[in-house]
Amino acid sequence: SANPLTEAVVLPVGNYTSDADVPEGIYDISVEDEADGISGYANVILEFPNGDTEYYWADGPQGSATDGNVSSAGVKNVIIPSGTKITVEYGDITLTPSEGYFEVDYSDYPRE
Repeated sequence: SANPLTEAVVLPVGNYTSDADVPEGIYDISVEDEADGISGYANVILEFPNGDTEYYWADGPQGSATDGNVSSAGVKNVIIPSGTKITVEYGDITLTPSEGYFEVDYSDYPRE
């Protein structure tokens, strides 16, 4: 089904929450270009309301591995429920609403 989110969110290095800074949803994480035009990488930590954490490393287009038409740039289909703490430790990122959207019971994610 179509993702109800339509706006991308740019997050520089820092701490954020899904309630105040990012709407609950499913996102793709991509790395913002650095000032000199060379894409680097970023790392992001999600701390969910139940205390579980997930760590993501995202390569920019210049640093990604490519195999045919498939690239390792960014991270796809990241679920961010309400109340999630988002820490961008290195590299500025963009959260773009995922094209690969699917129905999720956010109150039950992540399962313990």
